[in-house]
Amino acid sequence: MYKRQLNVPTVVLELDEKNQFLAEVRRDGTPLFVGDARRESMLVDANVAHARAVILATTDDLANLEVALDARKINPQIRVVLRLFDQNMADKVREGFNIHTAMSQSAISAPAFATAALERGIVASTVIDNQLVVTVRWEVTPSGRLDGKTVGKVLAEIGVQVIRHRRSGQTSATLFPPADAQLTAGDEVLVQGLYDVVRRHA
Repeated sequence: MYKRQLNVPTVVLELDEKNQFLAEVRRDGTPLFVGDARRESMLVDANVAHARAVILATTDDLANLEVALDARKINPQIRVVLRLFDQNMADKVREGFNIHTAMSQSAISAPAFATAALERGIVASTVIDNQLVVTVRWEVTPSGRLDGKTVGKVLAEIGVQVIRHRRSGQTSATLFPPADAQLTAGDEVLVQGLYDVVRRHA
């Protein structure tokens, strides 16, 4: 799905020929190689030499790292995104091997689990520079903190960015509304900001 949204040509390499998602990959028309990506010949066949990036996201940390290093050997300029289970190891690999992005499953999922438990309106979360950034759904209430304010004033006065705006009574919404768009009672917005700021104004 994301490949279609980004409109980026993609090649998939998968070890398990019985993987449940292979049928979807084939329906999508994405080129698919079934086999062990640790064999350098598979990376050559997948045209890694001319790829912009490689994403290694299997459950085998050592295999991910091995393929990352092989891809870098074939294409020194390739951008490498690597999944590792342990975040400490991910940090060391990123620094020691000059991997562009190395992240652990737990580091990715922890903010989502934690914020889902804390706040009902939060729809997404991530950690940036060790700070929790959340996306939350708010309704504009009569005479409330958003009523009558423009998107620009919401950012300046509250410190959160309106990234989606749906006017009252409408089914469609505007992504990234302009700064002069005015909010009125009954509107629904998605705002993004630091968790402490969002919680303070919830």
